[in-house]
Amino acid sequence: ALALMALSLCVPRPFAKFIVIAIIICNYSPPFIANVLLRRSSLVLNLSSSMAERLGLFTIIVFGEVVLGVVNGISKVNNLDFSAWLNFAFAISIVFALWWIFFTLTSNRNAKSGFVVATSLELLCIPTLMSLGLIAARFSYLFDSNEINQSLNIVFNCAVAAFLIGINLMMGLLEYHDIFRSIERPVRMSLLVTAVVLIGCSLVNFKLDTQYYLLMVLAILIAEIICLNFFYYNLDEEARRKVETATAKGE
Repeated sequence: ALALMALSLCVPRPFAKFIVIAIIICNYSPPFIANVLLRRSSLVLNLSSSMAERLGLFTIIVFGEVVLGVVNGISKVNNLDFSAWLNFAFAISIVFALWWIFFTLTSNRNAKSGFVVATSLELLCIPTLMSLGLIAARFSYLFDSNEINQSLNIVFNCAVAAFLIGINLMMGLLEYHDIFRSIERPVRMSLLVTAVVLIGCSLVNFKLDTQYYLLMVLAILIAEIICLNFFYYNLDEEARRKVETATAKGE
């Protein structure tokens, strides 16, 4: 790949396009080659815990870019009155609501065994983090009342929805404790419902001020967080009842 990159500087532009494709293939091929070699030795290529940590750290960096997008957006406002700071608070709350949902459902989890699962999880991170990039870009222009654009709001809602769908798909590739299995399907379904609601709201042709628009998105995300906490609370109560029943039988 490095040799092809150097070669691309010396060839005509039409041929450089094909070289770029070859470079991408070379960069993505090592895991597949390693998988073939390991299978010959009856070994399985899994996603290591250190690689999972790196994906988490990369996600934190992208979340930092989203926060930076909020800061850049508010810095473009000429009159920083109470309404502007309220919009800033709503926007930051949206960012950390997405943070909470992502890391509550995916952090400290190992990927399921197998090369296909490991590769799928890595590839799923790409569109999921791309959606965060779109959110950051939209925040940069969201606070200027002169630049409110319905089509950009559709992009923002769809980006948030794509982020939630990405979490939903990633959950299917991660290992969870057996006690979590009873609520895994409802949790994933709630993420899909929230994503559909966000997409539906973006398709409805109505205009909202920036403040009410941010409040609407934040309310939808808070409703999702409350729903997730409800599932976890019921799971904790169920586990506690089982422990009490087992203790009573032991006595």
